[in-house]
Parts: sequence; structure tokens; C-alpha cells
Amino acid sequence: MKNRILSFIILAAGMVTSCNTDAEFSEFIPTHALSTLVKSATATCGSETVVGTVDNATHEIQFVFVNNSNFSDVAVTLEYATRAIRKEGAPEEGQKLNLSAPYSFVMNNLEEDFTYTIAVHGPAARHGRRLSTDQGGRSQPLLRRQAHVEEGRLRRSGL
Repeated sequence: MKNRILSFIILAAGMVTSCNTDAEFSEFIPTHALSTLVKSATATCGSETVVGTVDNATHEIQFVFVNNSNFSDVAVTLEYATRAIRKEGAPEEGQKLNLSAPYSFVMNNLEEDFTYTIAVHGPAARHGRRLSTDQGGRSQPLLRRQAHVEEGRLRRSGL
């Protein structure tokens, strides 16, 4: 019994003397850069709604529509990371965008700015074709064989 009382007294004395009321409190909150700025993406064109592919490594968002080919009025909804900072051109929820040409906007991950690009593909991409952009910014379908020939040419030229 004496040991318990003595232990309690030593513990209480240690707690009272260990408090330093003059110690400075640091208000610094450590932060780390975000790697996922855009969590998910959906787009609605006419009556068709599709889920997009978000690649945070290359900062690209891709939508593939099956039944639409006019992308001048597409409602885009992006889910952003909570701490991500939206900058120039970042779409609000359900904002209508002209995606006839790739659309770019800027996000910040608490350390640096990144430019994200939204691109849309139509029915040609679904049927074994790839889309290529001509000099006017218009999408042109390429047959799979033509795309492979063009990729091989680019690889050989070092691009």
C-alpha cells in the first residue's frame, strides 16, 4: 500500500514539473504535394453520359462517346481533391464546355501548377480507329493499320 501511495505522489510531482508554460507553440502545419488532383470525371453530351479516364501522371482527361460526334456543348463534372487549388479555366460542376478542340485548365498541388487537358473522342475510337488531329484542330479518324505505320515512322525518326 505504501508503494502505491509513493508511486502516485512521484507521478503527480512529475506531471506538475514537466509542464512548461513558457514554451512556444508552433503553428506550422506540414503539407505534402498532392499526386491526385482530379479524382473522377463525367461528361454529358445530349442524352449520353460517359465516365472519363483521368490520368494524373500525364494530366490528361479522356472521354469516349458512342452516339455523339458534335462536342460543342458538353457538360463536364470533375471531382477534385479536397486540398487541390483550382486555377485558370478549371471547370465548375456541370459547366458546359466546347470540346470540339482539346480544352486546357490549370490546377495546383500545393507546390506547383499543372496544366490538365480534356479531350473527347467520338464513335470512330470505338470501332478500332484512332483519332488524329489535323492542323486545323479537327479530329480525323485513322485506320488502325495507318496508325501503326505512323507510330513506326515516328519511332524510327526518334520522336
